[in-house]
Amino acid sequence: MKGLKYVETLKITFEKQSGDETVYKSAYFNRAVQTIINHKEIADSLQLSKQQILNKTAQWISEGSAWTIKSVDNHFLKIVKYKPLKGSSYIQLPKELLNSAKGLINMKDKDNECFRWCHIRHLNPQDKDPQRINKSDKQCIEKLDYNGIDFPVNIKQYNKIEKQNSININVFGYEDKQPYPIYVSKEKFDDQMNLLLITGESEELVMGKPTNEDLSAGLVLQTFSKSNNSFEDDDEDDDEEHCSYMRKTYGNHYVLIKDFNKFMYNQTKHKERKHFCMHCLQCFSSERILTNHKENCLTINGQQAIKMPDKKNNILKFENFHKQLPVPFVIYADFEAITEKVQGCIPSDEKSYTEAYQKHKDCGYGYKVVCCYDDEYTKPEQIYRGENAVNLFMEAMLEEVKYYKKSNKKTFQQIIEND
Repeated sequence: MKGLKYVETLKITFEKQSGDETVYKSAYFNRAVQTIINHKEIADSLQLSKQQILNKTAQWISEGSAWTIKSVDNHFLKIVKYKPLKGSSYIQLPKELLNSAKGLINMKDKDNECFRWCHIRHLNPQDKDPQRINKSDKQCIEKLDYNGIDFPVNIKQYNKIEKQNSININVFGYEDKQPYPIYVSKEKFDDQMNLLLITGESEELVMGKPTNEDLSAGLVLQTFSKSNNSFEDDDEDDDEEHCSYMRKTYGNHYVLIKDFNKFMYNQTKHKERKHFCMHCLQCFSSERILTNHKENCLTINGQQAIKMPDKKNNILKFENFHKQLPVPFVIYADFEAITEKVQGCIPSDEKSYTEAYQKHKDCGYGYKVVCCYDDEYTKPEQIYRGENAVNLFMEAMLEEVKYYKKSNKKTFQQIIEND
């Protein structure tokens, strides 16, 4: 199948009682745009989409007040074609990446096989002019298995190349001076290659005379005559089969990342040695910390890492108490009750029984709202004595919650951020 992108959306109507009336409200829930490049990904992607929509719905209900689902009105599935990124011939690196300290090798190929030339340079490193393709590189072509691979290579073919050549391949994009992962290998081979896919202007040789469309668009750079094997102005007397021209194109190009940590170095202000996670691009100060991070990050198998507990450490405990944040408000409450005599059961020697002789009847309550950030928001004690104390207490609690959510949300968000 060819690639596609889709968005799944549900329209849900909610209802709740407000006094004697029933209030209705509709809301839309969707998942972010998803990309499918293989039919095997469809089932898993739809399952994740379903779960995320359910989670968003549950969160919406929890943040409201007594809303319940009345109906699911519409189910939308918007699908568009997706053309995967693919690399072509040589493209100049962006200015900020030209520094050799970035650990990048930009192969100067004249064909659409930049992916394979990067692979060859990975296997056949050169100290002098590593960007140039030499005879030894051409001899390495036979050592690689690219059977069934179309050039330029696109994202759908990455995994096939991995399996045919026993190598892990990671591909990263670059936009607005920010790198981002395009493809992180799920294989577990010993060898690993990292590539950067850049976009820019390039040139291509087109056989025949320039088309009117290319001429009007200003895409014709130079014309080429086969008779003298040189670039020259187009001659109307030349046969079309003896002419060609260089055309400006906009395409993608693969660049070999020789050192991923050097490539990512300027993403943080830390000046010492840096270690980056290839999946989330987070920076760490040591290899040990990065290794520990991978236990909780999405690892190279593409799934959440699972670490089973051992027999000596099989009880989950919270230990990072220093990371806890106090809640803005605490309500301390106390109930009072009086005891009333009741008629209990008749004692029996034949079966067990429980003799009730008193019952507690609520007669009052007291509570105090305490603010842990600013005493200005701490309220004086509220005391009540009388009948129906439980119901009145619950109504008072709901009013307190409603008041602080509505009146002080922005104020306390600022207090927390400045704390």
